Parts: sequence; structure tokens; C-alpha cells
Amino acid sequence: MMTRYNKIFQVFNQPYDEKINQILKKIANSSKEIKNALSSVAETKFGLNAILISPLYGVGFKNSLIHVIVFNSRFQPISGADVMITFPKDVNFEKHLQTNQFGSASFHAPEIVNLVQYGKITCLVEKEGKQVELVNYYNRSGADELSDRNVLFTVLTDLEQYQPGQPIYIRGMVWEQDGLDLKAFKSLKVHISLVNPHHQEIIKQTRITDSFGVFFQTFPLEDIIEEGLYSLKFELPELSQTIKRKISIKAFKKPTIKIELVPIESVKVGEFLVVEGKAEYFYGDPLNEGDIRVILFERAGDKPLKEFTIELNRDGKFITKITTEDITP
Repeated sequence: MMTRYNKIFQVFNQPYDEKINQILKKIANSSKEIKNALSSVAETKFGLNAILISPLYGVGFKNSLIHVIVFNSRFQPISGADVMITFPKDVNFEKHLQTNQFGSASFHAPEIVNLVQYGKITCLVEKEGKQVELVNYYNRSGADELSDRNVLFTVLTDLEQYQPGQPIYIRGMVWEQDGLDLKAFKSLKVHISLVNPHHQEIIKQTRITDSFGVFFQTFPLEDIIEEGLYSLKFELPELSQTIKRKISIKAFKKPTIKIELVPIESVKVGEFLVVEGKAEYFYGDPLNEGDIRVILFERAGDKPLKEFTIELNRDGKFITKITTEDITP
């Protein structure tokens, strides 16, 4: 039986070292225009992205290939990512995988997985503390209702954690499978929602993909907003799909730093004063970026005599020699 998901599985169910790299290159370099349109996305520091390939219909899960591809913002495969795929509670099946050197992880759904009701399959990808959650929804439609349209969807955000009052920048890309080729899915309606920790939609907007299959959205956050784990929900009504991505909203706390000075011997006016010390975080790592601002006060401590900055080196240490010739005693 040839269905909409069987065709795309034929493409992805091939040697990973060949097909996956070809597909990622095709996505990244499909045309100069698309590459230019996605230039801001390619520079993002959000380095964990994933595509979940699974049937859209419950009748097709039994023995079907479930495939996850994990890649960075430059569309390079990420190996060693932990993948957990969860089926609905009534199925009671969970699969733990790890991506290979080509960013792939896949398995064939066992005989017990025969989904005939509406539901979802959840995929959680984790690598070095970063997480991406994908949710594919399916329904119980029969194969006679299926079309030949196969879609790949991914979304990127500029950050993983936001603070209150900071805008969320979202870039999404949708591709359509046409044989062995991928092409931009244009004029697709996408409903984008920000869902709070209580599963309530607090912002919702609708966007249409452009001729490059790209959509973007900016969600401004209130200065006073509940902190916690939020979800970005993407609904594709034309495809009967919903995808979610987790983000965190939390006020940033600057790490505590400690500055130690080498004891300074008394000097006379006109002599050089050596200021030396080190700066480090409270947990011991050196503070190796930025400058130290030093203010020289008179003995009583209420009158500044001189101010200067010292550049930190890689070890968080600093040293400088200043003249006191221009100081009036």
C-alpha cells in the first residue's frame, strides 16, 4: 500500500552516510535566494534542531519507520544526541535512541503499535543540556483519504531562555517532499501560539509562508510575566499537524564575581603605583572578558583622585602601573 508517508520513508530509510547528508545539503543550499533569506537563521546561536518523520495516520504506524534527524543551525548533523520517543498512554511504548555520526536515529514501530484513534507521538531530543521537543499528531483516516503531499517542518528561535520584557524571535521553514527533491512549501498558513506553564494560550498570531517556505514571528514579552517553561505551538491546519517547541522564561541573574588585589605598598607622590590582582566567578573560573575599572581615592575615601581601566587577560588576572605625578596631596 503506497501512502503519503510511505514515499517519504523510502527516501529516509536508506544508508545514513549518503542520504542524510545529501538531504541536509539540499535544504541548506537549495538556491542562492533561499540561502540569503535564511541568512539570519544560519547565524543563530540556537544549535539544536530536529526533524521528526512519522506517519500522519494511525493505521500506518505498525512496522513503520520512525526517523529523527538532528542538526545544528548550519544544517550539519549532530551526533550523540539523546532521543526519547513516547507513544500515547494507551499504547504504553517508549523508545530511547542516540543519533549516529550522521545525526540520525530511527527504529521500526513494533507490532503492538497499531494506532487507530486520534493521538500524538512525542519526541524529546537532548544534547549537552539543550532540549528540543517535537510533537506529531495523527488521526485515524484511512489510506484512501491520503494525498501525495509530504512535508518537513523545522523552527528556530534566537535563544533558549528569555527574560521578562525580552522579545522572542521565531523563524520557521517548511519544505515539501517531491520524489527525491525538497522544495519550499509556499503560501502555507501557520498559527503560532505562546502557551504558558498552565497550558493557556497567551499570544496567538497567523503567518503565511513566503515563496521560500519561510515564516517569521516576533512575540514581545511583558515586563512582568510568570517565569517557567513555556511552549511555542505551531498549527498547520492544511496538513492537520501541530508542532511544539519548549522555551524557558526566567529572569537572568548575573553571576557573582570576586576581585582580589595584591597588597599595595605605600608610595610617594611622583612615584609609580602598581595595581595587580585577579577576577574570578564565585565558582572559581576566571573572568576573562571585559575590563576592571579602578578608582583611586584619597585616604578618607570620599574624594576620587584618579580613575582608570585595566584589561583582563585569559586567566582573569590584571596588572598595570600608573603615575602619581598628577596627583595633588
